[in-house]
Amino acid sequence: MYLYAPDEVFKGFTKWSLDLTSHDNPTKQFKDYYELIKLVRKDMGNSRTKLSLDDFMLFYMQNREEYAKFKSQNGW
Repeated sequence: MYLYAPDEVFKGFTKWSLDLTSHDNPTKQFKDYYELIKLVRKDMGNSRTKLSLDDFMLFYMQNREEYAKFKSQNGW
């Protein structure tokens, strides 16, 4: 990644990896990871991606009810 990723992707990865150890807001890592994945998708040719955080989290969690519960518990 250091050699080939554009600066935005590199910085997004760094931000996400630093947030993994943040105890102030443990669910923030999901939002940062979503932003990172969105940057990677754009870099790979999907410049007009319209996938939302909800789309990403549903893909990640694979369960609508659990995601709704997660959103409610975390104030999303």
